[in-house]
Amino acid sequence: MSVWDRGEFELEQIIAPDGAVRLAVVGELDLAVADDLTERLSELKRSGEHVRLDLSRLRFIDGSGIRAVLIAVSDARRDGWELEVGRELTGQVRRAIKTLGVASALWPAG
Repeated sequence: MSVWDRGEFELEQIIAPDGAVRLAVVGELDLAVADDLTERLSELKRSGEHVRLDLSRLRFIDGSGIRAVLIAVSDARRDGWELEVGRELTGQVRRAIKTLGVASALWPAG
């Protein structure tokens, strides 16, 4: 397992049995660290990795954090990169996604 730690923000990366990269975002994803997530996702995209983004351990996310995830999802769809966003969320993160009305962008129906 690899870990990137910046105080209240961590990225934990493991390889799943099927070879996909599970990238867990832990703590707080806000303006101060959103670029760190974007940078790591860009590295994984360039290397062609199938990524499962796990937000289940986020205690807080702000608009810049949601924006970073949405941009990555949009880029993945446009470029054919395999990026999945897990549906398991904390209450705070679920409320933020619902309030901003972006759930359908993260998890399209069908």
